[in-house]
Amino acid sequence: MKEENSEIKGNKILIFDDLERCDVKLETLLGYINYFSEHCKCKVIIIGDENKISEKEDDKCKLKFKDFKEKTIGRTFEIKLNIGETLDFFIGEISTNNRNLLSENKELIIKIFHASKFDNLRVLRQCLNDYHRIAMALPEHYHKSPKYKLVITSLLANFVAVYCEYKGGNTRIGSLFNSLYDMFPDKEKDEEREKILSKYRFIEIGKQLDIFDRFIVNEIVCYLESGYFDTTYLQQYFAAEDASLNSWDYLYDYWRLDNGEYEKHYGETVRYYFADESVDLKELFVIISVLSVLYSDNLVHVSEEDIIAQGKHSIDRLMEGISDMEGLLNCNSKVHAGTRRNHSNIGSDRILNGLVAYFQKLFGQRLKKCPNKVSVMLENLTDETCERLNPALNDVVPVKQRLYRDTSIFQEADADKVSKSILGLSNESRNTFLHFLQFRYKYTSWGSEIEHLSKYCQSDLPQLKLINERLKAEAANRRLIEKYSIEKITNLIDEITAKVK
Repeated sequence: MKEENSEIKGNKILIFDDLERCDVKLETLLGYINYFSEHCKCKVIIIGDENKISEKEDDKCKLKFKDFKEKTIGRTFEIKLNIGETLDFFIGEISTNNRNLLSENKELIIKIFHASKFDNLRVLRQCLNDYHRIAMALPEHYHKSPKYKLVITSLLANFVAVYCEYKGGNTRIGSLFNSLYDMFPDKEKDEEREKILSKYRFIEIGKQLDIFDRFIVNEIVCYLESGYFDTTYLQQYFAAEDASLNSWDYLYDYWRLDNGEYEKHYGETVRYYFADESVDLKELFVIISVLSVLYSDNLVHVSEEDIIAQGKHSIDRLMEGISDMEGLLNCNSKVHAGTRRNHSNIGSDRILNGLVAYFQKLFGQRLKKCPNKVSVMLENLTDETCERLNPALNDVVPVKQRLYRDTSIFQEADADKVSKSILGLSNESRNTFLHFLQFRYKYTSWGSEIEHLSKYCQSDLPQLKLINERLKAEAANRRLIEKYSIEKITNLIDEITAKVK
């Protein structure tokens, strides 16, 4: 900086934006800025959060921002957020289909945004755009429902609240508001939930917005982590107005019924349950939830053992033949939907908990047997899918809440299928595959060489060695660029496997 440079001297305006985000040591950075101002006679504008700038200081820092400000900065202007005008601008960017709904709920959005204490307008803008895309994906007949406005406004309220909490650092919010986790008492989680709920409890009381409704929360978190939002779950809200009530639906408010009404609906529900006629897992767990409550209040005439035995039999029947990832996740969603409609005055959920645990055991056992998505891609590589390998590593493994890069991808793959798919690639795609291997096993995201392979990468090595043997055998029969492209891969695999003896 001490060298003569006419380009940064004299009548120049230098702007340092987001100063608190700069990775340069604060004392060094302030020294540069002072040099520009005092020695180069430039006009300097600093934009940043003073509190966060001060947080970058350490004990060894001789030059404090407070002292620098007093001596060097001539004028200070505080930028105050005008959320109303900013929100109008964000809403104006959205197509007219949803613009009116967002405008009508402008004050609601502002209240939730302020309550979150997450003052990041970029995130709010992204949130509204994502909400708009999801709302546009809803089936046309939903829009004609008299419940549409209430349901879509509830979705908006939840979307803004969950989005801000998650992006603000509460990434555990999915597990905190998960109905399956909620069935088992956990003091620490209860306290975390209450801390979040207390911020939003008094927003639009009486408007049935159900902010942090457990099922909606998990759908939004799923969207944030995987980019997928299952709009079909909204069917339960729109379909209810036309559907005739089942006997167990009347039993939700069993305390309102007279004896005759109770005996009628209870009898029909029990006969239906023990006849094993439940059409899906959602309906089954709705009935189980009801029977669990009634049993705890001594209002059933069948034993706990019989209810549990029949529940297990029905679960087995409804899960028969389902072993693929999509089918299992669908089952899991239906159990979520069924168990979420519990009463607030439950004394004991022992029956419900037992059958949820039984389902989870089956679900977990079958999920473990589901092939790894990236492993399947490796067995079926084409010139087109080869380019999608690296992005696939950053996808979220369903349910397990981790990325595919933190799993063993070659361990489960068939060595013969993978080697054949590699040999079937074009030379260019084999080069792409080479970079994929380097990205996973050789270099860090900063470009330095990986010193120690993760346990997941290490568990891939036996299969990689088998694949390498097959590729080397075939390389001997190839020539020119084909031979070169294969040998580049085999040499790299030799280098990778040599790291672990």
